[in-house]
This record gives sequence, C-alpha cells and structure tokens, in this order.
Amino acid sequence: APRAFCVKNVIERLGVTEEEAHRMIYQTDRYRADYYKYYTGGETWTNPVLYDMTLNSDRMGMDKRKYFLLKTVIFLFMLAAALIALFPFYWMFVTAVKPIDEIFAFPPKLWPGEFIWSNFATALSRAPFGLYFRNSFIVTTLSTLITVCINLLAGFAFAKYKFPGKTVLFYFVIATMLVPPEVGSVPLFIIMKKVGLINSLWSLVIPRIATAVGIFYMNQYITDVPDELVEAARIDGCTDFGIFMKIILPVIKPAMASWAN
Repeated sequence: APRAFCVKNVIERLGVTEEEAHRMIYQTDRYRADYYKYYTGGETWTNPVLYDMTLNSDRMGMDKRKYFLLKTVIFLFMLAAALIALFPFYWMFVTAVKPIDEIFAFPPKLWPGEFIWSNFATALSRAPFGLYFRNSFIVTTLSTLITVCINLLAGFAFAKYKFPGKTVLFYFVIATMLVPPEVGSVPLFIIMKKVGLINSLWSLVIPRIATAVGIFYMNQYITDVPDELVEAARIDGCTDFGIFMKIILPVIKPAMASWAN
C-alpha cells in the first residue's frame, strides 16, 4: 500500500519511530494530496522531501536487486571453489575403495562400480602404519615444543637485550635464510653419523630446533612489546626469566600458536 510504503521509507531515511513517521507524512492535507498526485500521474510533485524519499526508495529497491544478484554470484563462485577444494579428498576416498581395474581405467570413473572395503585392511597389513603414526607423533611433538621454546628465547634476547655484536649476529642469522636447505643435507648427514644418531628420531628433531625464520619471526613480534613494561618489571625486582614468563609470554601467545602450526 502507498501509505505503508512511504512510512517505511521515512523510517529508514530519518531513523524515526513509526508513530513519528505517520505524523510527519500525514500532518497536513497537502502531504496527502502531493503523495496521491505523484502516484496517479497528476500534477507535478511539490513536496521535495517526500519526493526525494520516494525516488530513493526506488533506488533502494534497485540496489536490493543488485545486491541479491551479487550475493547469488558470490555464493555460486564460493560453492564452485569449495567443490574444487574438496574434490581431491573425494577422489582419494573413491580410489581407495575401487577395484584395481577401475583405478587405471580411462576415462576415469567418478563413482566406483563396486566398493572394495577390504582395500583398507590389505593396505594396513602390508606396512607398519602404527609405527609410522607413532614416529610422526613423537617427532612432531618434540620438534614443535623445542623449536617454539628455542626460537622464543633467542627472539627475546635479540629484541630486548643489548650486547656486543648483537646487530652483526642477528644479520648473520638472517643471512642463513639465503642458504638452500639442500646445501646442508650432506654435511648434516655426516654430522648425524659422527654423533651416532643415524636411524634415530633425534636426527629429525635436532636439526630443526632453531631456525633463522623462527628467530626472526619471534624477534619482530617481541620488538613490538613496549620496553617500558620490561623496565618497570625490572625496577620492581622481577628477574629476566620472570619478565619473559610474566610479561613477554602472555603477549606473544598468538605468535606461538602461529609458529607451532
């Protein structure tokens, strides 16, 4: 209805209550007459306020249609992107339950003709996956805990302490980022062999306990912590380790979580 239509637009434009909108629109007969003339194609609209509101409502209707169309296009695009991202997982599962002849069939089949669930039992019986999972868990857990602690302490030292050669040493650490990991593969193997860590999980943990990227990352994050907090804690008698545990550590928890991932 024209009345409800106009009231709605007055409320949206001016932010008034419904009662105030009715009073503003219908306080004089001229408003009602002008509103009627506009919608019946009569004389020229004479109330610029309501005229602007009505035109704006038309624009709003058009904007809503464009917004709905845009949202629909975005939704379809995101749906397509999600399907593309999930397809490898679907294909991995389908391939795992296919017969061997269907795995190598061309063109490939998106849905297996027969589900061979025994493929999982066969794969688990042919390799010690339990040992693999245990080794991965041990290496991952130890590497994460040790590298986070070492990088945190090194980044804290570079960020909040002054000592001779600090700048040169820090630049040297950063320069090691330019060395490709493949260059150190043979020297690393020789070192692990001389210390007797060949065929040991420690040979996977120790080389990654401190990295230049981790030290640089923690240093940049800890540098943003105000020095005034550290100095105030030191004046109050807090030890260096206490400053690290009670001031630095709570602030850089996001950095720890990010680096641990």
